[in-house]
Amino acid sequence: MEYFGEIDLNYSKIGIGTLKSEFYQFNGFFDKNFPEGYGKEICNKIIYEGNFKQGLYDGYGILSFPNGRVYKGFFNKHMFHGQGELIGDEGNKYEGIWNQGILLEGKIVYVDGSFYKGTIKNNFLKNGIGSKFYYREQGVYIGNFLNNLRHGEGTFLYDNGSKFEGKWENNEFKQGNYHLKIENEEYFLNSGFWINKIKKGIEQRYFFQEKGLYKGEFLNGKMNGFGIFKYANGNVYEGQWKDNLFQGDGIFYFKPQDQFRKGDVYNGQFQKGKFQGFGCYLNNKQNKYFIGKNYKLQIYFLFYLICRFLGK
Repeated sequence: MEYFGEIDLNYSKIGIGTLKSEFYQFNGFFDKNFPEGYGKEICNKIIYEGNFKQGLYDGYGILSFPNGRVYKGFFNKHMFHGQGELIGDEGNKYEGIWNQGILLEGKIVYVDGSFYKGTIKNNFLKNGIGSKFYYREQGVYIGNFLNNLRHGEGTFLYDNGSKFEGKWENNEFKQGNYHLKIENEEYFLNSGFWINKIKKGIEQRYFFQEKGLYKGEFLNGKMNGFGIFKYANGNVYEGQWKDNLFQGDGIFYFKPQDQFRKGDVYNGQFQKGKFQGFGCYLNNKQNKYFIGKNYKLQIYFLFYLICRFLGK
């Protein structure tokens, strides 16, 4: 390595200097040959800028990796230690109190807008008591987690007032009390009503996990044929089913209170529970229509005329 900077009478690096080689460079302060105090280090494209102590990251600093991962916070002997925030290469953000490189307690913000607060174990697993806001379901769970799953006593609250309170196992609601608010209807039930006793039938009410209320046809204990599913969060699906999934023609209504899809409607084909095939999509917020496969063909005016004609 080459060194450019200040030295003492014993030729030890001290004061401001630069130490570099083909894959390494440090610019900053030295004391007794080691980086000490503030400096910037680049090693194999990994960049650290912050405080050093006897050559190790110690105190506040920012560590950036080539894959996009960034940590901002406190270090102790090269380890994340104390208050800090890590932005993962997948886009999730982990912030809270760290101990020797492990996040013990804090907050995880996911790329889809969901977030979790509570106790955390190795590999950022949710374990113990905590709360998580679910963006897609528009609700929050408060209670016990085990290996990232809702497990033990807990309560799931939807923003429309629906509530599931009781015992959970591996993310599924098993036993407790339910208060469902769907459109202008309310249901107060206990876990004795949760058991699936319907094997085949038409126009029957049936609860499916913690998601909501189903009314329609069954085959071999699964939703098959025509049926209406009113979700606990306010969304509604009306159409064809196959083995508990949307399959064929149907209409999906997003609840009016949805943050981004306020009152949007999709009318078309479904494959294995997803919008897939030919259909039309009404963007209620922008007052625009989409027509085509997977509503990617945005022929607004033509579709508007078609919808107006069909609606007469």
